[in-house]
Amino acid sequence: MSSHDYSPNETTSVPESLSSSEVSSNSGSTTSEVSNPRSVIITLFLIGSVLTCATNCFSSFSHAGLNEAVLEVDNFINESYVQRGAKFSDGQVTLIRDVLMSSWYAGQVPGGLMSPIITDRWGRKGAYLLATGMMTLAMTLQATATAIHLPEMLLLGRLVASFFSPMSDAVAIMYLQEISPTKLRGVLSSLFNGGYAVMALLGIILGMDALLGNHITVLLSIPVVLGLLALPFLLWLPETPKFLMISSKNPEKALKSLEFFQGKKLENGLILEQYLREAESEPTNKDGGTMTDLFKVWYLRKALILSLGVLVLTLPFFAILQSSTHFFLFIQLPKDFAQLSSTLLMVAFVFSSFIASGLIKRFGRRSLILTFGILSILCLGVFVGAAAFIHKISWSKYIALAGMTGYILCYGLAIGPISWFIPAELVPLKYRASMICVCQSLNSVSIAITGFSTIPLFNVKK
Repeated sequence: MSSHDYSPNETTSVPESLSSSEVSSNSGSTTSEVSNPRSVIITLFLIGSVLTCATNCFSSFSHAGLNEAVLEVDNFINESYVQRGAKFSDGQVTLIRDVLMSSWYAGQVPGGLMSPIITDRWGRKGAYLLATGMMTLAMTLQATATAIHLPEMLLLGRLVASFFSPMSDAVAIMYLQEISPTKLRGVLSSLFNGGYAVMALLGIILGMDALLGNHITVLLSIPVVLGLLALPFLLWLPETPKFLMISSKNPEKALKSLEFFQGKKLENGLILEQYLREAESEPTNKDGGTMTDLFKVWYLRKALILSLGVLVLTLPFFAILQSSTHFFLFIQLPKDFAQLSSTLLMVAFVFSSFIASGLIKRFGRRSLILTFGILSILCLGVFVGAAAFIHKISWSKYIALAGMTGYILCYGLAIGPISWFIPAELVPLKYRASMICVCQSLNSVSIAITGFSTIPLFNVKK
């Protein structure tokens, strides 16, 4: 029986040996053997940190690294076609670079539509291994392409990576949510944004000319190494206890997984029973449970619209991540200072992402999104307004820089972390993979459009 055939009327339940009154003796968890809560929290944060860094090393690192090494990417494109006897203008090279950078989001739409099928049938772990393996292969193609001067292979590698990117992101977020206790779910989920920030910062630092900015083959090889290291870690990691209990209906394995992630404690039996009570609200085949329900069922449609509304606030971030150095050169910052500013921008992103964990634990999602969403729009307005006067007022470029920094802080403090996990929090378990992937797919279309059009629009006023 597949995971989609689950019905709350079935006999799946927590065995007597796992009941709340006997769980300690039957699972081997005597009072003296109960895990130290502090060590459990530390372990969860370490596992979460490794997962989010392993996931984001492909997208965030490569985006930021290529953004920092933008001039070397242009040289790669130009030299590749010069070797074939073709010569392009600066504008044409910029257009090809935009196609290569924006192509990351092209494959996310079909990839996002396929991902829920894999995550629900193969489990979170199986989907994670598949996505990580394929994205490691895709990064290998990209690194090889820069070594042999073949932009078409670089494009292929980015398309393959983008196809599996929604699956990788979805299972990472679901892992963070499904392995954590309820009181830590929001904080642990926010680690995904922190990992994105750390990988982006690492990409920008290594992408500087003084390090690997003039060696993009080596730069793009780093995610390959990290991906190869991540695969054995994922093999060692158990499936999430919630998936094992609700979808696989295997209480024994669910208990072992729960003890692995949250430690041995007397209430583990009650937690598994709570998973089953949560499953009672899950749809059966008769009730639905398909991706199309996100558009047809009113409460799911409301959750989808709300999630997409939050994601709209993230669109400027991806344009900044891919082209911040270009933006800073556009407002007439010196090249070295432009690269340094991009690095400092990511440093601000990292620190704000770590502060976000405390904010999310203390304040509500709604108040944070509304407050920092409004502030982010105001900061973008400052950037645009100041950039319009750079030819008349030389110091206005620094006001523009401050405006962009303000947006990044707003993104890191609330918009980024909440936008990653809010889609999964608004729907039942069976719809979570579909909700995350549909939101990412639809958002990717917007990212591709804005990312592809941003640089040409900037150059119109130049």
